[in-house]
Amino acid sequence: MFFTGRATRGRSATCVTIENDLRAEVAILGGGLPGRWLGIISCARGWIVVLVDRRDIARGSTAASTGLLQYEIDKLLIDLIPLVGARTAGRAYQLGTEALE
Repeated sequence: MFFTGRATRGRSATCVTIENDLRAEVAILGGGLPGRWLGIISCARGWIVVLVDRRDIARGSTAASTGLLQYEIDKLLIDLIPLVGARTAGRAYQLGTEALE
């Protein structure tokens, strides 16, 4: 699949199967969150963009990832403390909150 477009008011980019050669000013490999946002920003700048992914856009590992900034991590604090200690566990949560700010 590829996502391509030149940003114009009232018209969105399209997502279609590649069937022949094409030209673009920006080529992005990977349609996860970083690739998708880079595509949106590039289109907003008026560039012709092609975003290539073997799956539907934003449906790969990024969609299932917990590697995002969030208020809590994968484990509850009460479960993390026995694994790494109270100080380290508390710091992990504190850093997550600071990153969001």
